[in-house]
Amino acid sequence: FFLMPDDINHHSHLDGVHTVFGEITEGCEHVTTISEVDTQSNDRPVVPVMILSATVIE
Repeated sequence: FFLMPDDINHHSHLDGVHTVFGEITEGCEHVTTISEVDTQSNDRPVVPVMILSATVIE
């Protein structure tokens, strides 16, 4: 899945390929922090990023 911070460029290459199924309502600063980690040539983080908890709001 993808976490897409508001402050990055729109990635039109994902349109029609992936479905948006959620919204981050709190903690957006953490998404920005995750988006800024060092990555390998295949865009995987050098140090794994772990989400320790999440809440589903219906």
